[in-house]
Amino acid sequence: MIKQLSSLKSSTRYLVILFAVVLLIISRSLSFIPNFTPTISLIVFISIMFRNHYILAFIIVLSQVISDYFLGYYSSMLFVYLSYVLIAIASMYILKELNFMRTIGTSFISVLIFYLVSNYGVWQMMDLYQYNLNGLIQCYIAGIPFLKYSLISTLLYSTTIYILFRVT
Repeated sequence: MIKQLSSLKSSTRYLVILFAVVLLIISRSLSFIPNFTPTISLIVFISIMFRNHYILAFIIVLSQVISDYFLGYYSSMLFVYLSYVLIAIASMYILKELNFMRTIGTSFISVLIFYLVSNYGVWQMMDLYQYNLNGLIQCYIAGIPFLKYSLISTLLYSTTIYILFRVT
């Protein structure tokens, strides 16, 4: 069973939070394939340990701001941050215990949340599409290849992390 943050000593809690932030920062730079990173999977699993919405949001936003400092800022980044926070909160409620089918289901739902929110952000913040329903649909269609990579990587990384948690 994974320990929740509240059951750890104060000094250990800070180290776990720092480790989570560093892991999320590193996860964004692990791949040269667009959206093929362990970030969503890590957020899903971090939500098991950190059952506090504010701590989860802090970890996610801090790690994204720091990594975007090095990777570069972009116009739709607030929507990406929002999607990650929504994923963490949804994961807290869906993944109450470490179970393989719930892990896969939560990972799948998380990818859909990311796809819907981040592509909406692209449509809203970039001048690539018309600001009407047709433009939004075109934006979502254009995002399908990224959805594919996100889904494959998230299911792969979530399965790997799940196995690692079960083995240890």
